[in-house]
Amino acid sequence: MTKLSAIEIPYSGDRSGIYPLTWGQKWLWRAVSTQAPHYTHLGIPIRVEVPPGCNVDGVLAMLSKMIERHEVLRTRYFVDDQGVAKQVVSSSGKLHVRLCNVEGSSPSELAKQLELEMTSAPFTMPEISIRAAIVAEFDLPRFVILSIFHMAVDGWSIPVVTTEMKQLMEAAAIHAGQPDLGDIVQPIDRVQVEQGPEGVARSRLALEFWKRELERFPRWTGEVVPEVTIEARFEEHSMRSKRAALAVTLLSARFRSSPAAVLLTYVHKILKENYGKTRCGFMVFSHNRFGPTDLSYSGPLTQSVPVALEHTGADMNEQVRLTHQAMLETSLSCECDPEAALAVIDSLEEADGSAPDVSYAFNAHFSGFKYDTSSTGSDETSFFEVRSYVYDDMKFFIEVFDEMDGYYFLLRADTALFPSARIVEFLKGLEFSLAESAGILNSDITMPTGETVVSQGGG
Repeated sequence: MTKLSAIEIPYSGDRSGIYPLTWGQKWLWRAVSTQAPHYTHLGIPIRVEVPPGCNVDGVLAMLSKMIERHEVLRTRYFVDDQGVAKQVVSSSGKLHVRLCNVEGSSPSELAKQLELEMTSAPFTMPEISIRAAIVAEFDLPRFVILSIFHMAVDGWSIPVVTTEMKQLMEAAAIHAGQPDLGDIVQPIDRVQVEQGPEGVARSRLALEFWKRELERFPRWTGEVVPEVTIEARFEEHSMRSKRAALAVTLLSARFRSSPAAVLLTYVHKILKENYGKTRCGFMVFSHNRFGPTDLSYSGPLTQSVPVALEHTGADMNEQVRLTHQAMLETSLSCECDPEAALAVIDSLEEADGSAPDVSYAFNAHFSGFKYDTSSTGSDETSFFEVRSYVYDDMKFFIEVFDEMDGYYFLLRADTALFPSARIVEFLKGLEFSLAESAGILNSDITMPTGETVVSQGGG
């Protein structure tokens, strides 16, 4: 049995007003505006377990404190009369919190349902950037469920929020005073830096790097898109693979490189072998957090940066080294105003009549899970068709993140340019190539063609 009730908690803050967007917010706003109305996934689900001893009042006090500290959580977004996106920081208001009390049923299952429900509807102008619910069992809170607008957080700022949540609830559980949460950097502070002399100079240097890197990208070939409904064109499939996680762990150690560089190298390897793409340009998602100030920033800093690669057929050690170097250089050098970066792309098209092909994108986000490299990696690999959204620029986008049970790969492709059947084939080929190089092939792995592969050493 589940009892439902609603609570409104007040929130307030010292600063309010209308402000421009940060570079990171501008980059995300492009996704919001170009994908509408297919952007329901831009609500980020967060679930935090409530420590024993913390009651409902303690959880509500924590939520109120979090919204007070993080201006980005009490921020709304709108487009002004000139068509420019702005952010509005609220000085005060009330947050509607759902309280779900279960008796005789699973609080974890209810938490999963709430995560899906709370992230399924897009955030609208009247809302601040956070939705909240509490799952209790026999009146004792078990989980806090949040949905936060992606304009407010990215994958690297979520730990800033969740760490503070845990600290506040742990203090409430032992009836201690408020913990020292430290200082955080707000998006409004970031705007001031980006629009000041330091930010202008930094963006100018970054744009020069953008231009040099984009000049090495292949040119857009202008494929003709068939006359089909645009909603049917894009497909996204997912693969869960413990084997790939083990392979990347082994290859990262062997090549002394990052897992992201290993994965991008092998993605390019498959594109070269199957589609002849010796040269390829990837828009790689960069977290842009390289120091204490960035790490204490509560808003989104993620932006894509251009990485030009050429697969020469040399040994994979050298290929991974070159990829690693290219990813590091662009991540450190290419953070800038994304509107100015788009202008650079347009200027290159005007100069020679063809634009650089920026339709291939890559995003790897790892939490640092450790995988047992003594395992043979024989866990069954699973595939899912996830969803279909409309994207005007990314025709091929592969995302990878780590979980306890392996790597999750999401590959979205424009089926007008990358036929539907090849999406899963690509994922299978990527897993096979990684496992083959790492020496962990097993008899239960099949090549994309369906041919059984005999075990070739390893574990």
